[in-house]
Amino acid sequence: LWHQITVTFESTSHKSFLDGILFDTISKTQTNYSATYYYYVGSGKNASWTNTGNMTFSGNISNFLFYNRALTAQEILQNYNATKRRYI
Repeated sequence: LWHQITVTFESTSHKSFLDGILFDTISKTQTNYSATYYYYVGSGKNASWTNTGNMTFSGNISNFLFYNRALTAQEILQNYNATKRRYI
């Protein structure tokens, strides 16, 4: 089954959405882009996660979009509803 995952970073908040619905919020301070940040599509590494080390996504990624601002929950749900019929 295809699902839409959306992750936003804004000020001190990291929010994750599954199929347009918020499912997780983490407090994290992040400034604007810095050369010391690394962003990974489908994988990542963070020492503060429960399972430290490299994490990889096991599946397929159809599309990837990057915005210059954090989308609102309403915009995320709107995007999901506009595209969900493509993957049924």
